Amino acid sequence: MEKVLELFSCIVVFALVINYAAAETYNVGGNLGWTVPPGGEADYQNWAAKQNFKSGDTLVFTWTGMHTVAYVSKEDYEKCSTTNHIQGTSPVTISISGTGPHYFICTIGKHCSLGQKMNITTAGSSAAASALATTALSTFLLILPIVNTFI
Repeated sequence: MEKVLELFSCIVVFALVINYAAAETYNVGGNLGWTVPPGGEADYQNWAAKQNFKSGDTLVFTWTGMHTVAYVSKEDYEKCSTTNHIQGTSPVTISISGTGPHYFICTIGKHCSLGQKMNITTAGSSAAASALATTALSTFLLILPIVNTFI
């Protein structure tokens, strides 16, 4: 029975570690929020560089005053223009899907050209990590009664 408890403990720790890698929610800009940044675009790029974005994560854009957020192409990001749907009521929650670059801008006046824009790059799926943890735990729970019959 002691071996079963040790095995169970290992599986639980493994599942907790894997679930920790699951989807996260990020408040864009941290304490700064979504605004015209005092340090220009570099403020958002520095913030984003410290994050580990994955497909399945959620970005929350929060602001006061007159701002918007638009999910745009690289070309629109560079030109500070868009024809995409613009969301203008804070907070705006955007779920990230797929890997690679993602681009966001504010479309109010010159806000984008003053640095209120951000690009991020996402890595692999956090949903896969969560599914792996669920599978591992389910497998253990299925074999536990069988192991107990031999102890």
